[in-house]
Amino acid sequence: MTGLWWVLAGCTGMGPGGDTDPVLLGGSVTMSVDVTARRARLRIRTIQPAPGVVPAERHGLGMDECATLKPLVPLEGQVLRPATVEAWCDGEPVSLDNDGMGTATHLFPQTPDPGTVCELVVDGQTLTLPPLPVAPVVEVVRGRLSWEAGDADELRFVMPRSDGESTICRLEDDGDAKAPTGARLQLSFASRVALALPQLEPGSRLPIAVIAGTWRSP
Repeated sequence: MTGLWWVLAGCTGMGPGGDTDPVLLGGSVTMSVDVTARRARLRIRTIQPAPGVVPAERHGLGMDECATLKPLVPLEGQVLRPATVEAWCDGEPVSLDNDGMGTATHLFPQTPDPGTVCELVVDGQTLTLPPLPVAPVVEVVRGRLSWEAGDADELRFVMPRSDGESTICRLEDDGDAKAPTGARLQLSFASRVALALPQLEPGSRLPIAVIAGTWRSP
C-alpha cells in the first residue's frame, strides 16, 4: 500500500491511447484517501506555468482501456513556485505543512467521510475541490469486474506488476467492465476519481484529482 500515492498520481503509458494537446499548468492538487490503510492526504503543488497534461490524460489511456504503465511523478522536472495556500474541509481549517517552496501537504488524522468538500485559497484565489467519492469495492467474477456504480468521473482498477510497472484500467463508473488478464492472481486497487480543472490567474490551470480507493486480494 505504500505505493498508493504514486500509483494514483500519474503514470506514463506503454499501451493504447492517443496523444493529447498539452495545457498550461500552474501546479496540481491531489486529495487521496486509502480506505483500507485508513490514510488520507491533501497535497498542493504550485509551479512556474508550463505545458502539461491533466490527471485524466496522464495514463495515455482512453476511457474503458487498460495498459501496462510505469509510474510518473506529476510535474517532475518543473520549476516549483512558492505560493500562499490555505485549506478548509467541510468548513473546518486544515493545517498545511508548507515548505515555502511550492509544496503544501496535509495528512488527515482520520479518513474523511464520503461527500467531504475541501476548499483552497491559492494566492488569494478560492478553489473548490469535487466532493470525496465513495471508495468502490470491486469483485472479479467470471472474467468481469463488478462494483456498485457511482457518479465519479471514472473508476481506476490497478494491479501492481513487477519492475515498478502496473496494469491500470480507466473505466466508466457504471458497475461493470471486462477484467484485465491476471485480475484473480494478485493484489489490486480500485479507486473512484473526481476531477476538476479550474483556471488560475493569469490563465494557467490547476488540475485537481480527488481519489478514494480500497485494496483487496482477488
